[in-house]
Amino acid sequence: MRRKGFTLVELLVVIAIIGILAAVIVPNAFKSIEKARIAEAIEDLHSIKTASLAYYTDIGFFPPDVGAGSDPGFMQPDPQGTVYWSASGLDPSEALPKIHERWDGPYLEKWKSRHPWQKYASSFPGGGMYDYESWSNWTPGGGGAPADLKIGVCMYGVPKEAGDIMEKMYNAGKFPFELYFDKTSGGGNWYHIYVILVKK
Repeated sequence: MRRKGFTLVELLVVIAIIGILAAVIVPNAFKSIEKARIAEAIEDLHSIKTASLAYYTDIGFFPPDVGAGSDPGFMQPDPQGTVYWSASGLDPSEALPKIHERWDGPYLEKWKSRHPWQKYASSFPGGGMYDYESWSNWTPGGGGAPADLKIGVCMYGVPKEAGDIMEKMYNAGKFPFELYFDKTSGGGNWYHIYVILVKK
């Protein structure tokens, strides 16, 4: 009795078909994953903008600038981490009493210190973090930081592939915020992306 099986030609055809399908499916799957992460980041940014405006309505000024990953005062009255009062144009001896008197938060359900690409950027300095920015009388130097950013967020250490997708969305008018890309600090593999939430 003759045993049935696949010929070498049939196996090669099957392998070729699998290779073609993989070449088509894998990039599209990657783009879908990145777009889901971008959608998550956009949702986070909308929440931070809404919280910033609510804070301003209650207190009369925006939260002060703080270090990467730190809550500027959305979850509790006192900002966390290093606070750059002068960059924000605030005198802490005047600002803190007003904050303690007028603060009516929390203004966010939860402060997310890290952006959706955190696990890919943990080895980069500041990588994976949202950095709340409040620049009033200070012009940042170097990098891709915009001089006219007033209230915003920097997403440190966004992988180049995701940054390129966001840049295409922004250039096509499909990103809801103004963006600036620092493509030099990460050696070309990582971007720092500055997001302007409010111009004042």
